[in-house]
Amino acid sequence: MAHKTLEYFENDEQDIDKPAYAFEISQAAAFAPAKEFIKEKFETKDSSSHIMKPFACTKDLSAFILLIKIQMRW
Repeated sequence: MAHKTLEYFENDEQDIDKPAYAFEISQAAAFAPAKEFIKEKFETKDSSSHIMKPFACTKDLSAFILLIKIQMRW
């Protein structure tokens, strides 16, 4: 399901009209290693952002995968 969500929001046709507060990835932490990336807060006033939603999904998936890797070590 996560992959379908990412596929939908990655579609360029979603950028028909840009809001005044369009979300843009401008923080260096967006490209940091996963352990740092998942701790960072990325905020936007654009509640319908088709960039922020898959970005947040990627962040959540990264946190989940790190959690699984930690649990597998036990």
